[in-house]
Amino acid sequence: MKCAHAAKKFNFVIIAGFFVFIGIKAISLQSPAPLQLYSSNFKHLFCKELNKASKSIDLITYGLSDPEILAILSKKKAAGQSVFALCDARSTPKHPMTTRIKKSGLNHAKIAIIDNHLTYLGSANFTTTSLEMHHNCVLGIDSEKVAVFFKQMIDEKTGGHLAWENLDLYMLPEKTALDSILQLLDGASHSIKVAMFTLSHPKIISSLENALSRGVHVELYIDRYTRQPKTKLEICHTKGPGLLHHKWALIDDQHLVIGSSNWTKAAFTKNREAFAIIRYLSQKQLSDCRILWKQLTL
Repeated sequence: MKCAHAAKKFNFVIIAGFFVFIGIKAISLQSPAPLQLYSSNFKHLFCKELNKASKSIDLITYGLSDPEILAILSKKKAAGQSVFALCDARSTPKHPMTTRIKKSGLNHAKIAIIDNHLTYLGSANFTTTSLEMHHNCVLGIDSEKVAVFFKQMIDEKTGGHLAWENLDLYMLPEKTALDSILQLLDGASHSIKVAMFTLSHPKIISSLENALSRGVHVELYIDRYTRQPKTKLEICHTKGPGLLHHKWALIDDQHLVIGSSNWTKAAFTKNREAFAIIRYLSQKQLSDCRILWKQLTL
């Protein structure tokens, strides 16, 4: 496998949407559920959606410091809307619009819930660097049921699992979350593609190595600046100014995992994280996921 330069920022959308590569090229993904997967133009996306909020905004994130995002939250609060932002004190400076916490585990989820029906989750923090420079993926879900699920998790500060349409949604810590990923990896029959900022969980590494030993084609991209896993797997690195901050994987060209969770012990046992599994991609979805992966390998 040849490791090469990462492509420029790209964007693709599941259902009635568009795929944008450098803001120009567009192709669509069809899905039975109202889902959209973004990997560029985050500043524009979040500013637009937060500005459109008419009733409420709920955020849970590791970092929140972008001046434009904070200004929108302040404006919405002043207009009488319900605004709540739960952040990790280690990555978020003091601000009137943020509630900062510091516990042994990181408040590492990256979720925005708008008007109790539109939910965004993924790997992008609400900082200028993350939104404008690093390479991230964010999943948008238009569902009141999903929004209520994640908002309840924020309010109760607990973990949970929700099966909805062709999705499994997890708020960590949650006991079955790791098992769901291991089952996908252990059941892989021909291919596993992983793009991850950092990967060190011994069970996941073991599952990937076992997959390789039984003939599964395993491809792994890890950010070059993070600690590299000790493994016999071949590791590739992207190049460019931003971090490879993705946390997603494609298994057997059928299932897509995406969220805030790095594949580490802390992510599954200590941190507040969120991720989704999209199961049984259509042929059109598979075609566009292959384009998504190709952007890393160009």
